[in-house]
Amino acid sequence: MAFYSGRTGSITVGGSSQPLSSWGLDYKCDPIETTNFDSKGYAEHVYGIRSADISASGPYDGSAGNQPGSGDKVAFVLATATGGPSFTIDAVLTSVKIDVDVKDVAKISYTATSTGEFTITV
Repeated sequence: MAFYSGRTGSITVGGSSQPLSSWGLDYKCDPIETTNFDSKGYAEHVYGIRSADISASGPYDGSAGNQPGSGDKVAFVLATATGGPSFTIDAVLTSVKIDVDVKDVAKISYTATSTGEFTITV
């Protein structure tokens, strides 16, 4: 089993590589209950709707200024490492937040929820 260092990860938002420092992916599947009289008292489920929630953040260098605003559909490509798994997900931006502090570097954070099919490349 391979392990990957976060230092070689990357993220592309709307076709533009972003110099961010972290991203997270919550891949989910809502199960559909199929419990019936033959289940012998045990719950049974099948796969239902799949979705993914994305979060990403890091220093803000102004390059995200041309990105779609919150609520727009945008393509995300999340890579774990060179040669490691990557995730290509069309998502609706639910939040784009920029923080500026006189004592720190400006920061940006994104949150998004998948829309439609997405792919995992290993």
